[in-house]
Amino acid sequence: MVGVIDLAIRSAPASLFGTKHALDGSVLLKYGAPTFDTKDYIISCTKGDWSKRLEALEKIFGPLPLELRHQHASLERLRKLRNNVGHAFGRNIENAQYHGLRELQPMERLSQKSLYSTMRACRKFAKVLDDFLLNEYVGDFEVIRFLSAHHNDVTGGTLGERVMALKKAIGATGQPRGKVYLKGLLTYWDSL
Repeated sequence: MVGVIDLAIRSAPASLFGTKHALDGSVLLKYGAPTFDTKDYIISCTKGDWSKRLEALEKIFGPLPLELRHQHASLERLRKLRNNVGHAFGRNIENAQYHGLRELQPMERLSQKSLYSTMRACRKFAKVLDDFLLNEYVGDFEVIRFLSAHHNDVTGGTLGERVMALKKAIGATGQPRGKVYLKGLLTYWDSL
């Protein structure tokens, strides 16, 4: 979640102000604008209860797919269970903070069926959020960021020579791209 949220914000930084298409993050890369810190935005989307996380995501990215809301209850149960296990050895954390005479509370249980259901909810949430942010915000920003970092390797020469130099550099990452795609990418970069 952290990586895709960071990429989405950097790709469409104006989304932080409610206008995702007002500024293309590629322009900031090309002209060497100082990088900005996304940490607080990411924390607001990844910490706290799930109502607050979803609210933070919507504040940045606007209306979210309904499928994300459908996973809310399962993810909130998981968050509470995780906190109880992590902070109170599997017992209710509120009861663990009581310091009077008390009896040992039983540990929370998680059935295999409930575990699988929760894992499905996590997987569904991650897939829907990734698809939404990658399609609506990130697009080819990762490749553009790669081009920005390796721009000196692909300057000079004809467009065809630059395409081949970029193809070689990207191919070394194990994620090759075709010549037509790279030609379009370089043409776009040059037009910024």
